[in-house]
Amino acid sequence: MDKPSFKPAVEIGLISLMVSTVFLISAYVFDLSLLTSFGAGIVIIVIRAVLLALSPIQVRKKAGGYISFKHAFSAVVISTLVSSIPYLIIAFLLFKVIDPDAAVQMKELTIQATADSMQSWGVDQATIDQSIEEIDKTDQYSFGSLFKGLLTSVIVAALYGLIVAAIVKKNPEFE
Repeated sequence: MDKPSFKPAVEIGLISLMVSTVFLISAYVFDLSLLTSFGAGIVIIVIRAVLLALSPIQVRKKAGGYISFKHAFSAVVISTLVSSIPYLIIAFLLFKVIDPDAAVQMKELTIQATADSMQSWGVDQATIDQSIEEIDKTDQYSFGSLFKGLLTSVIVAALYGLIVAAIVKKNPEFE
């Protein structure tokens, strides 16, 4: 089987980047607390998951209906990298260069959301205080923190990609 064109994977990665960036900029302009909202986070995760699943399907379609596991997996990883690396740069620029005060506000919102969630789960106050202290010590929008987030995102997407690739793969010799 020839190597397929990964142009659809790049295009889907760009669509995912646009969705994430529009959400980030909208939250920045209208209400930063959206970035700490559980519901909004779930919506973004579901949208990204659907787009990542479409990536190998579109590559397979463009390749004449067949795709190997390796190429299906590669399509998911390519889409993830195309969407995640520029997003990391955009978030870094927004919160470290353009408006560092927004990063301070985001830290406060993150602390409040974390404390509220942990209290609703019945976590003891000492554990909550320790978690808040850790958040307070961390610069969420430093390049290092964002890079750790990128690595986590790529690892989670790769695990998801293994599942998607197993479902999407279609080899001509098995027909």
